Amino acid sequence: MSRTHSPAGAQGDTAHLRATVEDSRAELGRTLQALAAKTDLKGQMREKAVAATYQAREQAAVATHRVGRTASRTVRREGWLVAVAAGCIVWLVARQARGSGGRRSR
Repeated sequence: MSRTHSPAGAQGDTAHLRATVEDSRAELGRTLQALAAKTDLKGQMREKAVAATYQAREQAAVATHRVGRTASRTVRREGWLVAVAAGCIVWLVARQARGSGGRRSR
């Protein structure tokens, strides 16, 4: 026994099969791209290196900010101590300069 299809039914089946084939091809393409990405170790390492560099820069910026903030607090809090120490150093240098000059002339 043979089946007879009407031309309209055959066209519908053909269109459906073509759409199924196209969907399968697209899915296969996505699968191949995913597999290629998983096997691209060089690309993965490059991405990880870029991410690590970015993270390191961010951490360095945060650390620099914290150090600067701590230093400025310390200077504000201990500024008088720095000023006294600088004054003592200036006084000692001036005394040394006067003392050594006076000793030479004797």
